[in-house]
Amino acid sequence: MRRSRLAATVASVVVLAGCGGVNPGAAATVDGTTIPLSEVDAMARAFCAADLASAEMQGQAPTPRDTADYRNRVLGTLVNAEVASAAVDDLGIEVPESASAPDLNQFEELFAELSEEDAEALRDYIDVFGELDASTQAIGRERGGGKVADDPEAAAAAGQQYLAERADKADIELDPRFGTLTDGQVVGGSGSLSVPAAGGAKAAKPADAADAESDAVDADAPASQVCG
Repeated sequence: MRRSRLAATVASVVVLAGCGGVNPGAAATVDGTTIPLSEVDAMARAFCAADLASAEMQGQAPTPRDTADYRNRVLGTLVNAEVASAAVDDLGIEVPESASAPDLNQFEELFAELSEEDAEALRDYIDVFGELDASTQAIGRERGGGKVADDPEAAAAAGQQYLAERADKADIELDPRFGTLTDGQVVGGSGSLSVPAAGGAKAAKPADAADAESDAVDADAPASQVCG
């Protein structure tokens, strides 16, 4: 099964392993397959733009977020997708296209508010995530047999467990500027990889104290490192 460059919403589902230097222009490599930095940055910019557009459509003020969070989320999904794609190939599992193709119609109003470039990148991310989710469930059904056949959540859990074990043995290298791989997510980083913030956003702290722990940003951070 080829790795789709296409995928949108997300949390990474695999416990990843490995960290080290990668070639210039690469955000990460997975068993020799390069994940381009340009792809990660394009999707991260699209995520930022989509969050701002969504807040405006709902008549709400956007919550400022560190652009590194967007990059890390995207990179985690792309790395996980590589691991899952290789697993599907090796196990000889067929993942129906209908199961992995998301319904993009529900996002058309949002896409219309984005630039053509951002809309395309967001579609790509949604497709990648959809394929990752479908592959994970298919692997879980294959490994779990009849016990999980009619339970999508159980199938996903079984698939995640298998992929976590597989990732432990994979050769995964991450550009250290992105931080480290922890519980399937890319965490931390120096922040030196700036993703231009959409809409000329200025740094600020979130107004809702309840979100402060997860979404707070440095009030002195340059606009290029803040979305919101």
